[in-house]
This record gives sequence, C-alpha cells and structure tokens, in this order.
Amino acid sequence: MAADAPRFRKRIVDITIPAGQTSKAVNVGLGGLKYARLVSIFAKITTGSDATTILQLADTKGIVFLDAAAKDYTGAGLRRIPVQDETRTGLTSYTYVDSTGAALAGTNMVLPQPVLEGPLTLTWSSATAGETLRVELLLEV
Repeated sequence: MAADAPRFRKRIVDITIPAGQTSKAVNVGLGGLKYARLVSIFAKITTGSDATTILQLADTKGIVFLDAAAKDYTGAGLRRIPVQDETRTGLTSYTYVDSTGAALAGTNMVLPQPVLEGPLTLTWSSATAGETLRVELLLEV
C-alpha cells in the first residue's frame, strides 16, 4: 500500500440513556489523532425500541451532523453517509466559499465533508431511559 493511501479508523460508542433523562452526550476521541474526515455513521438501538430518536455529531467547532427529523434506529439500524448540501441546515461550524471568499449559493451541489477536529461529541435525544444506542463512526485519518 502506498504511503499516501487513505487510512480508516472505526470508533464504536455505546450510549445509554440514564434514568430520568431523555438525552445523553458522550465524548468520542480520535485515537490519539486531532483531525479526521467522517466517512459514515452506523447506529442501531441494541437495548430498547424507541423508534423516534435524533442523533447529533459535533466536533470542537460545532455541529457537523444532525438528524433532520426523528429516525428509527431499531431493527437493523441505519447506515448514513453524510454529505453537506449547500443549505447546511442546522450545521454551525463552517461555510463553503468560492475562491473569492463569497459563500456558495448554488443548487444541487454535493460538497465534501470537512475535516473534523477532535474530540467529537455524540448526542442521542428523545430516547427512553435505559435504552442503548450503538454508534459506529468510520473515519478517514
């Protein structure tokens, strides 16, 4: 394998909602690295059956992934490959610009995922106390 070939790292996190709460945030380290690019997210409820939950991922600069509406992570779970659209709805950490520094305002654009700065924070909301969500982040490092 060439020295400049992409390398990947999988981070696996189990999030359990504590009694009396409806959300939980956990820090996710990058395994000794400061930067990584998010390739995919797989999430599955391993304990429980709440079919209306929301997952959010943030780096040190702000939100980089946010479910637009409640999702059903029960059953086989969901594999997500986030790409950023030009509206970046709900995302606060960056703005895509052209070579003059003007914000991009095109339509039907698919933009590359930015490099994330660790540690990351995963937040799982609208879940029932005692339920557990397993999240697998595939990162390019």
